[in-house]
Amino acid sequence: MMCTSVSSATDVAQTYATSLPNPAQQYLDLLEGKLSDFQYFAGGERSQWLIDVAHGFLVNPNDPLRAWIYEYRVAAPIRLTKISDRQDKSATSRSNAPQTMRTRVLGRDGLCWISRETGPRTIKSSHICPKRMGDEQGRFLYEEFTNMPSPAGLSIFHPIFGVTLFTALDAYFDFYEVALKPTNGDYVVHDFSGKNLNIYGVNTVPTPVLHGHQVSPPNPASDINPPAGLFWWHYLQCVIVKFGCLGYRDAQNIFHYEKPMRMEDDLDDDNDNDDDGFLWPTAQL
Repeated sequence: MMCTSVSSATDVAQTYATSLPNPAQQYLDLLEGKLSDFQYFAGGERSQWLIDVAHGFLVNPNDPLRAWIYEYRVAAPIRLTKISDRQDKSATSRSNAPQTMRTRVLGRDGLCWISRETGPRTIKSSHICPKRMGDEQGRFLYEEFTNMPSPAGLSIFHPIFGVTLFTALDAYFDFYEVALKPTNGDYVVHDFSGKNLNIYGVNTVPTPVLHGHQVSPPNPASDINPPAGLFWWHYLQCVIVKFGCLGYRDAQNIFHYEKPMRMEDDLDDDNDNDDDGFLWPTAQL
């Protein structure tokens, strides 16, 4: 069923009812790509990476990845992870919520999670989940990917949904080309852009290399840090963009609902009055 609005938990439940494009088909192709690309992101995790991102393929976690078909078989229907088709940034709003979120995120972090840059004109508050998804879907994703009840009154503009990034990294993160993969209590940056970026989001200077760069929250004691589960949702979106099969994208009702209107933002849009003042991401370099 195509959902035209999401304003309640019931609406969210309806939007998450996915099904195969062909009901008679007993399988669904999830991911495909070059073996070398899979190995690039799997690294030392080997086949465990596939198990994690595909919710448990039936392979030995210690096996090396090989150029063959991996099957994941289940005895009962499962709910597919929906796709966030993020194609552009939301328009500016005069609401206080985005500005408040931005202030709290930058105040919590004080610097970029990845590059550790601190200049107020070179860092931005980036959204882990698009703000167009709205509060109800934000709460659903929080509960689904953290296995915890959402805090009372949780809004998509809560700083839990924000992360401070260097300006040049912001767009890559927004469009699922850079992700922070939860790993052993901290995070490892994965570069899905194919541009061999450095930790400042450019490829003109080769080091330090972005892909594989280990990071931790700038303020680990904060009680409003994003939970690892939200970063995991964002990471899965990057994997889908990079490796998702056409059959997956054709599944009925597979895309997240996003409000078809001008949305509030946290001043991280190209047409806003953000305080960075730069016309292109790498101008400050």
